[in-house]
Amino acid sequence: MDVHGKRASIIGAKRSGVAAAELLAKSGAKVFVSELGKPGGADAERLAGLGIPWEQEGHTDRVCDADFCVVSPGIPRTAGIIRRVLEQGIPLYSEIEAASWFCKARIAGITGTDGKTTTSTLLHRIAEADGLKNGYKAFSAGNIGVPFSSLVLDMAPADLAVVELSSYQLEGCETFRPDVSVITNITPDHLDRYNGDMQLYAAAKFRIYASQRASDTLVYNFDDPLLRAHFNGNDRGFPFGIVPFGIGNEIAGSGSEEAFFFDEGMIRHLTAEGISEVFSGEEFLKSSFRGRHNIYNALAAVAAASALGIEEDVARKAIS
Repeated sequence: MDVHGKRASIIGAKRSGVAAAELLAKSGAKVFVSELGKPGGADAERLAGLGIPWEQEGHTDRVCDADFCVVSPGIPRTAGIIRRVLEQGIPLYSEIEAASWFCKARIAGITGTDGKTTTSTLLHRIAEADGLKNGYKAFSAGNIGVPFSSLVLDMAPADLAVVELSSYQLEGCETFRPDVSVITNITPDHLDRYNGDMQLYAAAKFRIYASQRASDTLVYNFDDPLLRAHFNGNDRGFPFGIVPFGIGNEIAGSGSEEAFFFDEGMIRHLTAEGISEVFSGEEFLKSSFRGRHNIYNALAAVAAASALGIEEDVARKAIS
């Protein structure tokens, strides 16, 4: 999206909001920032240094004098200012969506109720090792703590952005397109934001794959009942590749063309050629990293790495 000369209002002046404001200003947009409280001292200095005007302790109608708005993830769609923006037909995006407009690198997006931070950390570690071998940089961004917007201009086409994503961050995504997306699981959480409706919560998570295409891959937890019902089966009509992961060998008979599973103490890889052993649990299950949940996290990271073209031996060494 070409933002040059466009008016952009940033709603929320916390870390991701300020990063989005800086990115858009550097890209030629006319940026205005609105914060219900007060920007932190360092954030206020950054905005002032960039010549970006802002308001604090409330949202005025100036927010709506915009071609589009970017909202911080902590602000729900039920907030008064968000309702006003939407009522006026002003496009509303998340910081992740805005950052993706400028991303030249490959993207691996990870979401889920539980395990997304550990999975993101493992995948980033694997990608760093592969990057040292093959001459690219791996970046870690998103819900894990570093705004995507603050890193995206430093990325080259060969690089990889590992982006951890909350449902809040995915709500405002329209064209965000990961090369590989991962859904670790979906269980009841944050339902106050979604009127107690589990399907609305799941729909926000499913925004991660909304723009994926035939060359892309989605990795999901086969053992999660909601995800299995949504993705399993060859007649679902999704345009991208789907790779499930799980514990036990049931997945091997599920009809999946490719899968990763943990069985008899070993991570195994199912392909059209058969089942191969990737590496044993003894190599990655240590005193500080053990338990069924971490087997799932390792499976998700290894499956995502494989979808990114990273050799299994690199993944094994990186997380052992």
